[in-house]
Amino acid sequence: MGFLNNLTPVVKNLLLINLLFFVGQWAFASGLRIDLNEYLALHYVTSTHFGAWQIVSYMFMHGGFSHIFFNMFSLMIFGPLIEQRIGSSKFLMYYIVCGIGAGLTQIGAYAYEISQYSEAIDKVMNTPTVPAIQEFINTQGAFSMESGIKMQAFINTYNETLTSQGQASAASIARTFFPELQQLYIDSHATVGASGAVFGLLLAVAMIFPNLPMFLMFVPIPIKAKYFVAIYTVIELVFGVADFSFDNIAHWAHLGGMLYGLVILLYWRRRGEI
Repeated sequence: MGFLNNLTPVVKNLLLINLLFFVGQWAFASGLRIDLNEYLALHYVTSTHFGAWQIVSYMFMHGGFSHIFFNMFSLMIFGPLIEQRIGSSKFLMYYIVCGIGAGLTQIGAYAYEISQYSEAIDKVMNTPTVPAIQEFINTQGAFSMESGIKMQAFINTYNETLTSQGQASAASIARTFFPELQQLYIDSHATVGASGAVFGLLLAVAMIFPNLPMFLMFVPIPIKAKYFVAIYTVIELVFGVADFSFDNIAHWAHLGGMLYGLVILLYWRRRGEI
């Protein structure tokens, strides 16, 4: 309880709002069978689920207990340091702007991914032959359980139509299916979590308290905050560029939160406000 009493006002309210959203996610999903992520997670701008409010609401949604635990734990550790130093009003503005910046950066990353997928879709639609479709399946594959089921159903229908009615009819089915698959791919891109805003706080700690000792996981040696954040930034950049298939973490959102935070902090430093 003593630790909680040391929390600053904005940090307390952010913790409460995040917990209320998390409980709401669970209540709507279990009681009403409604997935709030469809409405409050940040979707790509051409998604059927996109809403302008999501650029703010997404940062209060989380993908599970471990996700919200680590974000809120980081907020409790780093948030009070920054809020006490710059004041509650500036802290809230900084946190929200970092979160929005993280979301915008992630949308930019989505735009690149979707453009690559769209190019593959356009290629196969131009020549929807068996070899072209097979190449698409081999290079792109299914991106979700639903897409895998739909893709298998399409392959079966395409092959049956090709055998019974010929290439022209089969090609017509392909030209109907692939735009639907493309939209399903776009709709599958969504971001949740306060991580981008939290990474903005992490950067603020490194810039305002550069020599504060911090610890990397599994490394029992204190590292100065400025080096800790530099190492973390490089790791995020490597994973963001590599885009490993097993990795569903929004690394570009993390980097975006830090980038927007950097701009604000440099502006304040220039004005002598920090």
